[in-house]
Amino acid sequence: MPFDEAEKYLHSCSVAAAAVAHNALRHTLEELSDYQVKSACVLLASGRALPELPGMLASMGTRENGSLLARNGSDMIANAASGGS
Repeated sequence: MPFDEAEKYLHSCSVAAAAVAHNALRHTLEELSDYQVKSACVLLASGRALPELPGMLASMGTRENGSLLARNGSDMIANAASGGS
């Protein structure tokens, strides 16, 4: 997959993951409805700058391994978004 397509794909995965996280947090707050939640926080990053996409993909090994990881990751996000486990 060309890098520009990979960047678009990863962005869509990020958007889907944020939606799943939002739904999970909303569900958790609903479960805590007997309590008064005053604040919450979600850690979004480690504070380190990410390397460029080619460097990240290179750190995963071969392109085949990177593709397999991305495919499995998107399956997990789609499954979580649909309420599966």
